[in-house]
Amino acid sequence: MWPQAPPRPCDTVRAESAARHAASVGSRTIMKKQPSAGAAAEADLSNVHRAFLPRLTESTADRWIKATTQLFLSLNGEENEALVSLAAAHSADLVSSSLPDGNKVIIKLGAHRGRGKGGSEEVGECECFGSGSQSQKPWIESTFTKRECVYILPVSKDPHRCCCGRLVRQHVGFTASLAAKYSDVKLGENPNLTEQEWSVEKHTEASPTDAYGVINFQGGSHSYRAKYVRVSHDTRPESILRLMLKDWHMELPKILISVHGGVQNFELHPRIKQVVGKGLIKAAVTTGAWILTGGVNTGVAKHVGDALKEHCSRSSKKICTIGIAPWGVLENRNDLIGRDIIAPYQTLLNPLSKLNVLNNLHSHFLLVDDGTVGRYGAEVQLRRDLEKHINLQRIHARIGQGVPVVALIFEGGPNVILTVLEYLQESPPVPVVVCEGTGRAADILAYVHKQTEEGG
Repeated sequence: MWPQAPPRPCDTVRAESAARHAASVGSRTIMKKQPSAGAAAEADLSNVHRAFLPRLTESTADRWIKATTQLFLSLNGEENEALVSLAAAHSADLVSSSLPDGNKVIIKLGAHRGRGKGGSEEVGECECFGSGSQSQKPWIESTFTKRECVYILPVSKDPHRCCCGRLVRQHVGFTASLAAKYSDVKLGENPNLTEQEWSVEKHTEASPTDAYGVINFQGGSHSYRAKYVRVSHDTRPESILRLMLKDWHMELPKILISVHGGVQNFELHPRIKQVVGKGLIKAAVTTGAWILTGGVNTGVAKHVGDALKEHCSRSSKKICTIGIAPWGVLENRNDLIGRDIIAPYQTLLNPLSKLNVLNNLHSHFLLVDDGTVGRYGAEVQLRRDLEKHINLQRIHARIGQGVPVVALIFEGGPNVILTVLEYLQESPPVPVVVCEGTGRAADILAYVHKQTEEGG
């Protein structure tokens, strides 16, 4: 018999309605010069290699490529707390028996559905509701979904881990009886067999979202709150924008600033950090902008959070800062499970964990779920689709002007260069503001831009 996991702390108080953000509309933005259309057409990957890498010594170029590539490799770390499925306590059943695939085993998991508190259905996890909250939020649960891996497809070199990134025992519905069957199978003995490719479409199932409400950040000197929702990676941007405007009571922005850069921590020169931070905040405040980031408390999103912290200490004017982060990379994400709850969330990170915590200076979070754990990428397409949809919204009906989108680049690796290329290939191109001096990809792009302007 598998041990029962301890009950998750839940707060049954309903989320308070947030006041509308007061947006001050101005005409000035403090930004660097945007690349011209001609320069934009030239700023592609081939130019990066021709203009920059040949000027490096071979060893330096190799080190840069290796370092930046490693930055974006998928993480394979375990969760901080092993998720011993509650399904065992709820008589979870095996939906279908083991399906041999060569010497691989694919196991379909399912969970017994029972009636929980307030007549709600439980699927191997704890749910707590405030009085009447279930009936007042039917639209969110009927519109937004989560994704969970329902097939165990072991990694050839690590048979105790599924290709989705979870340990085998961490799958919902994994019971003692299933463990006995699973332990009898010899996995990964023949390394020459082609490993079946895991995919979101084949190996995950969608079900109504089970995590939305208000995050109450813990562990800091100040108490911050943010609204959040767990959504599937293929959620329609129209539904997300409706949630923001109707349920979260956000005002349509006058400009959308999408910040990209390194995911891992990096240092900024104090002077550069101050100038860029003040420029970003001033642009957001004077134009009534929304700021989009990756949402986690590392890398570029942390630097944005630091700028917001400085702003909050001097002004009561709030800035809508939306973190779009993969659900599967979050430390303590199980604390966020619950429908229309106020969820206490600890931001102190276990130094041994390969996961990340959310940045507590953001005002809203979209937690994007594709069924994987420890991997970035689930959020990329949803974020871009949302940006495009917001761009189509008309802020001046008579002249048909949409919401402008501007990309802001800090540091970063090869994926940031590809992101910039995609922005510049849009029709019309999305303006890209590169913060020179922040390092790596940003400095390369700034160098290439200068070379193309000078005809180099």
